[in-house]
Amino acid sequence: MSNAIRKAKRYAERHRSLKARLRGIDNRGIIVYGAGCVWWDVIENAARTRPPSCPFCGSVLFQFDSERAFWFGSEAYEQTHPGYIALTKWLKGKCFKTMKDAAVAYELETGIHYETEATA
Repeated sequence: MSNAIRKAKRYAERHRSLKARLRGIDNRGIIVYGAGCVWWDVIENAARTRPPSCPFCGSVLFQFDSERAFWFGSEAYEQTHPGYIALTKWLKGKCFKTMKDAAVAYELETGIHYETEATA
């Protein structure tokens, strides 16, 4: 089997895996996430400030045009950081200053350890 065929098969497997993970994720609405915190949610749940901000800490927000776009790069990151997608889904609507703080709270609530660069 040629290298190109193996590469194409691996790509197809990753694509199927991402599609399965994205199933049921809303493709409408703007997703916003904190610049100074790890909070994320739909823009309707952001603080009604100008510009919109994190409803907990007031951090300025960045945005994606849809939840599907928000998750697009997650699978590649998950390959080198197992548990990232589960942690990020759990994080929706929660505000923590750092990913390390979020990982500690996640472990306390779920019993699942997530290794961040900061905790390594």
